[in-house]
Amino acid sequence: YPDTVSEGSDNNYEFAYQDGTLTVSGQPALKAQYRIRKHEKRPHDNHIKPHFQIVNTGSVPVKYTDLTLRYWYTKEGNAPEVFSCDYAALGTSKVKGEYENMDSAATGADTYLEVSFTSASLLATGRNSGEIQTRFNKTNWSDYNETNDYSYDPTKTSYSDWSNVTLYYKGILVWGNEPSGAVEEPEVPDGEVAVYPNPFAVVFTIKVNGHFLYII
Repeated sequence: YPDTVSEGSDNNYEFAYQDGTLTVSGQPALKAQYRIRKHEKRPHDNHIKPHFQIVNTGSVPVKYTDLTLRYWYTKEGNAPEVFSCDYAALGTSKVKGEYENMDSAATGADTYLEVSFTSASLLATGRNSGEIQTRFNKTNWSDYNETNDYSYDPTKTSYSDWSNVTLYYKGILVWGNEPSGAVEEPEVPDGEVAVYPNPFAVVFTIKVNGHFLYII
């Protein structure tokens, strides 16, 4: 049977449980678009320049601070990397980039760039973020080989939906496909999940890691 639960002003989730399956709907509908930098088709040089847009195709506005993008690639070497945002409709100072070396390499990736936002504004329904032009390089300026990178596609010279760039809402994957073997399901420590009352009959609450509170 379906139940609706609200968590703040930007969520309206509907839960439907039937025949042992729990379905959640009402989450923000978002997608990531990608292109390579115009006139930039050199996959063997000392920088990577992915450009992004985020599109809100849903019915509720979304906080930029709740969104992150991941661009998956092979690093070729161990030198530290430097992130730059050359242009963003949001403002370049409100776009941040961090790197994560994966515990084990996946198909086309051993590292990912995670792009986050500090803008207090909202991504309105039916709108896109505008261009987010990023760039990064290694401190020793050694070359990358982008031809084997999971998120790289030299055919995308204008913004297009691209499932090899992943998009997350509050840390939950909402768009795209992570490379095979990229991320293991996290273990939740004892005490981090609570269901009460336990046992329950009709009404219960689930609290996960102190962040989500569902009352059904």
